[in-house]
Amino acid sequence: MFYSTGSDTTRHSVRSVYRYSPIHDESFHWLEAGPEDGQTVVMVHGFMAHGMAYRRVLDTLADSYRVIIPDLPAHGRDRTFRSPHLGPEIYDLIEWFDCLLETVAPGDESVDVVGHSLGALLTFVAAREQPRFRSIDRVVLVSPGIRIGVPTWTSQLIEMLPRPLASLGTNRLGMRLYEPIQWRQSRMDGEEMEDYLRPLKDPDRLDFILSLGADMVSEPDRLPGAHRVSIPTLLITGDKDHLVSLDAVELLDSVIPDSELSVFEGVGHCPMEDAPADFTSSIRGFLQ
Repeated sequence: MFYSTGSDTTRHSVRSVYRYSPIHDESFHWLEAGPEDGQTVVMVHGFMAHGMAYRRVLDTLADSYRVIIPDLPAHGRDRTFRSPHLGPEIYDLIEWFDCLLETVAPGDESVDVVGHSLGALLTFVAAREQPRFRSIDRVVLVSPGIRIGVPTWTSQLIEMLPRPLASLGTNRLGMRLYEPIQWRQSRMDGEEMEDYLRPLKDPDRLDFILSLGADMVSEPDRLPGAHRVSIPTLLITGDKDHLVSLDAVELLDSVIPDSELSVFEGVGHCPMEDAPADFTSSIRGFLQ
């Protein structure tokens, strides 16, 4: 299991950390690896994923950084989604993210943030809302879900989807059908598949996640305000991404003042899984 505390094939133990959130009266959960006194890099996964999304790059990045991979609300082992103070809306997640960063890097500590898809959307909004998120030094937006090519009625469709019907997709067959949309080169083995699916079998988690997805696509274009992102930004995308167009990422790159763009050839929506070596090289080059 990816949540284990190390294996014969990894150099670094992976610590599973629960940390109480006083605002939510529940616990955050994150995976942590690397030197505790190292530069902190927070890596935020995408929609319906969890910490294992970065499993192919965690060990290499932990050579140089204190890497923290939080589970978003209702994803993975997160417990904060049970709080009455947290709803399945993007702007509730922004408040949640602010509280998480205060927990991870209290006081004057600084962090760099890597966000993928939904995680990139949260990271983008945080970078845009300076000086509120003043602890963030630099950001990496991976396949950023800021302008999604879906019709607005998709939100209503997701909300109307019967949850028992949705749960039918949380099995190996459903994932095998879904994989080509997310990944162009990578595929999960059986154990990874079980790790990925396990949280989605909880009906309360699945209900929160689907409602969050409905809110996410209710406003498919969140690009306005990108010019206010004043901190250094790296954009990473694959040229075979079916969910976020290359044109949208190039437009984002043209609007953010201090940005650079890396396009991975033959790569889909998950560059950290399709091209882990290129991904870690780009991250290191940007953060050094």
